[in-house]
Amino acid sequence: MPSTGATFRCPRRPPSEVRSPKRLTSHGDWMSHHLTNQAWDIELRGMQKLVLLCLSHLSVQTTRECSPSIARLAYLCGLSTSGVRQQLATLVGLGLVEELRDGRLVHYRVNVGVARATDGEA
Repeated sequence: MPSTGATFRCPRRPPSEVRSPKRLTSHGDWMSHHLTNQAWDIELRGMQKLVLLCLSHLSVQTTRECSPSIARLAYLCGLSTSGVRQQLATLVGLGLVEELRDGRLVHYRVNVGVARATDGEA
């Protein structure tokens, strides 16, 4: 007779991602819960907000920067890699995220809670 209870199997995480989400970064700065709290107040569609929250959570508070891979963002957000790329393109277009390229490495700067200049201001 088969068992009545379903067995839950957690997906195996790659070794590089088996870390506490709140950890000390290599620069000695803590990941930012402050940016995450500010990201909650921005009106966005569901998946855009999810990617923004993930980037905000991973960012260092002093620099507002992080450098997760697309695969890591996809894993953390539960999206496909193409879905993450689409949401990142939208967030960059809205000015909420900046892509900073250093060769092949991409850093993301989260611009929530930062006064952004509009087209009419000098």
